Amino acid sequence: MLPLGHIAYAWGGLRLLQRRADIFEDADYRLVAVASMAPDLADKALVVTGLSKHRTGQVWAHTLFFCHLPVLLAAVLFRRRWLPYALAFNSHLVTDRMWRFPHTLFHPFFGRRFGDWRDLNSLKLMVEAYKEVLREDRLTIPLEMGGIAILVWLFVSGRIYRGGRFLGFLRRGRFPATSSEERRS
Repeated sequence: MLPLGHIAYAWGGLRLLQRRADIFEDADYRLVAVASMAPDLADKALVVTGLSKHRTGQVWAHTLFFCHLPVLLAAVLFRRRWLPYALAFNSHLVTDRMWRFPHTLFHPFFGRRFGDWRDLNSLKLMVEAYKEVLREDRLTIPLEMGGIAILVWLFVSGRIYRGGRFLGFLRRGRFPATSSEERRS
């Protein structure tokens, strides 16, 4: 999935939880965006800088047992206010459809190697890889379009298009209350 898609699905999930379950009301959408991208930021940085001997862009930060479950458990057990960010971090595995890469997802249970999708040890190779995914994976474009639809829904339902609401969203990391939400309070 492309970066905007990771953010869109995490934001959409958060907004649904806020509206339907009345939880995570004070979550910061800016931090949710970073958390949803954190696995790629970490793994791709390791590869591009040469700090990883593995040349694929999905290594340690895409593993279930070394990375995602500990983050989720730590949030549940120790810092509940971090739970929306842990969920956004974990949503990355779902939106990347990591079940297609069991050597990475369940590392080290299938051996010491990670799934070897493509060489990504330069920015040029990463761009080529994303182009390949867009060309060859039939689900990528519909999923990315779903992400765009989620962003449109968020910005229309939150009335972000009005006045200084967009700048307020960027400054505070929260959607401004709409008139129906203000009446509920």
